[in-house]
Amino acid sequence: IVFNLLSNAFKFTLEGKISVVLRRIPPTSEELLLPAGAPLSNTASPTGWIELWVRDTGVGISEAELAQLFKRFHKSETSKGRSFEGSGIGLALLKELVTLHKGSVSVESRVNVGSTFCVRMPAGTRTLTPAASPSRHISKEYIDEARSWISSPSPLHHNSSSSSSSSSTSSSPSLSSTPSSSSRESNSTMSDSLPSQPFAILLVDDNADMRAYLSDLIMKQHPTWLVTCVNDGGEAMAAIHEEIPDLILSDVMMPNVNGFELIAAIRSHPDPQIAHISVILISARAGEQACIDGLKAGTSPVIFFHFY
Repeated sequence: IVFNLLSNAFKFTLEGKISVVLRRIPPTSEELLLPAGAPLSNTASPTGWIELWVRDTGVGISEAELAQLFKRFHKSETSKGRSFEGSGIGLALLKELVTLHKGSVSVESRVNVGSTFCVRMPAGTRTLTPAASPSRHISKEYIDEARSWISSPSPLHHNSSSSSSSSSTSSSPSLSSTPSSSSRESNSTMSDSLPSQPFAILLVDDNADMRAYLSDLIMKQHPTWLVTCVNDGGEAMAAIHEEIPDLILSDVMMPNVNGFELIAAIRSHPDPQIAHISVILISARAGEQACIDGLKAGTSPVIFFHFY
């Protein structure tokens, strides 16, 4: 709960400050009169309350977005942050966890002013199971995520063709110094059929975990392919001008230049080799309108996915 709120605050606060306040609220006189062992609720607690406040001076949330904020798979398409990565279930999960603890969560926000989240839960351990214990390793995941927003990594290149070719060379049987004409013809045909360059894929996604997962998945299936990873559409265009890929796999929602804007830049490029690069969009936006937007942008096919 705490790290989820802090992660969002860091993600959407580009300047200013973030404050965290934790306070104990004593029980009211009416709550003190509750019998021992009385069922807990989100309105009455004989042990009092714990309130966690996380305030930021970030981009804020519009009224229309506030109504959808705690729904699963909802991701704002208008808020500008350090990253658009995520599956859209963080705040939905937060609310469910708070509810399990007989608590409540509220939010106040103004666009370009900031947001304030308040989590209120009964004090004590009555809502915990005997086996429950705080996780001590989860913080590293959130810290690593925040650090990745601050320092943008250089494009990553994955290719194992060199190691594959060296191993195949060492294990190849010795050939006659004077091969037969049929052997020479066969070798010539095989050489002509092999591409001079490895199949090159440009992978565009601001989610470091997704970049690692997809690149590893591709390399396991096609170890001789070349996979270049970048963070957003702007970095993708720079990489394209350095080396034109055979295929682009791109997320849709990214900071700076999103997937649709990247496709528009590619299709309108004066270089026909760049303008006709094949593009596949990978996104959690699985609705019919998203498909239409993708086709209008100039990409085919369009792949959409949900992560549960």
